[in-house]
Amino acid sequence: MRTQRNQEIEATTKIQAVYRGKKGRAELAEGAGQEKLDAAEKAEAIQEEDEAVDEGGVPLENAATKIQARYRQKAAAQEVEQMRTQRNQEIEATTKIQAVYRGKKGRAELAEGAGQEKIDAAEKAETIQEEDEAVDEGGVPLENAATKIQARYRQKAAAQEVEQMRTQRNQEIEATTKIQAVYRGKKGRAELAEGAGQEKIDAAEKAETIQEEDEAVDEGGVPLENAATKIQARYRQKAAAQEVEQMRTQRNQEIEATTKIQAVYRGKKGRAELAEGAGQEKIDAAEKAETIQEEDEAVDEGGVPLENAATKIQARYRQKAAAQEVEQMRTQRNQEIEATTKIQAVYRGKKGRAELAEGAGQEKIDAAEKAETIQEEDEAVDEGGVPLENAATKIQARYRQKAAAQEVEQMRTQRNQEIEATTKIQAVYRGKKGRAELAEGAGQEKTRCR
Repeated sequence: MRTQRNQEIEATTKIQAVYRGKKGRAELAEGAGQEKLDAAEKAEAIQEEDEAVDEGGVPLENAATKIQARYRQKAAAQEVEQMRTQRNQEIEATTKIQAVYRGKKGRAELAEGAGQEKIDAAEKAETIQEEDEAVDEGGVPLENAATKIQARYRQKAAAQEVEQMRTQRNQEIEATTKIQAVYRGKKGRAELAEGAGQEKIDAAEKAETIQEEDEAVDEGGVPLENAATKIQARYRQKAAAQEVEQMRTQRNQEIEATTKIQAVYRGKKGRAELAEGAGQEKIDAAEKAETIQEEDEAVDEGGVPLENAATKIQARYRQKAAAQEVEQMRTQRNQEIEATTKIQAVYRGKKGRAELAEGAGQEKIDAAEKAETIQEEDEAVDEGGVPLENAATKIQARYRQKAAAQEVEQMRTQRNQEIEATTKIQAVYRGKKGRAELAEGAGQEKTRCR
């Protein structure tokens, strides 16, 4: 009845969670549609206001009026973007809350199942104990070794069954955790990629706005032949590009931090699982040794002392075989730990080198853009019809090129130093790890010799 009740509660909770999730997403989608309608109405109202300015018969040739109209459009677009961002944050928060709830609920169910396993194991052990006592109800004492061996065998079989159930439960927990981790990682990367795409859209809109402002300056009939005006326009474009680059760098740092946190978590989890497995091996070895000891003592229950050399040799052989089996399991576990550590080290090394190479490529692109900008500025000086035959102008141009080359060289040197430092840290870590493994193996050999 308790199991049926728990199943009904679980089914009801799932139905309610699914209904709330669908209802929340529908409300958010409806709100997003309403935002688009409001934005369209606001843009239409701004357009009507711009047309209403011209009803008095005055043409819109005034640059100030056009700039004001564009400013209002830009303000409306920013407001809509803020509303969309807020809506996306609400969707993200709702999704995270649901994911956390499902994770906690799943772990609670698994923990409840593990508790039920312990109760079943206790009841089974109690039943076996009662069966062993029931054998003695006829007044015959349990001095027969065969009867005791059978009782121990039944206890051992029950313990193995419980251990299998516990292992299966742990595997289910591990699989659930991995699925959740993969989902969160994919979702985080998708959000970061979506944010990078939004940055590109914002950069394009900003460049278009700058272009419109540059054209608006020329609406009075004055051509943009002035070099100072062109230099200002290029400066604004360069500032916008730098801002976009900073946003992209910040986004990449967030991606890198997320990846490192996930890698650290997986590494700690793997080491904890391996350590837990090693502890379980020691417990199994102790139980096995205790069982062998009890069997050796059970041979002597008939009153015959264990002075026979053959019996002692058999007992020692069984103990030695159990110790060898435990040693093999420990060696296998250490090999798994070493393989996991090497895979993680190789992955981190490749990732670090790729990041450094990517940074070096970005430096070259920046250097090329800087050289192109300097070249354009040098050409802009000559738009008034004066050739660049002046020695002072040429010297200044060469100086700027040389300064840009020095800056790129400094950035390359710094990048190489970072690569070298990373390589040294990895080498030191591998050396310490190898020496620790050798020392541990030497200690293990001494223990085995003893």
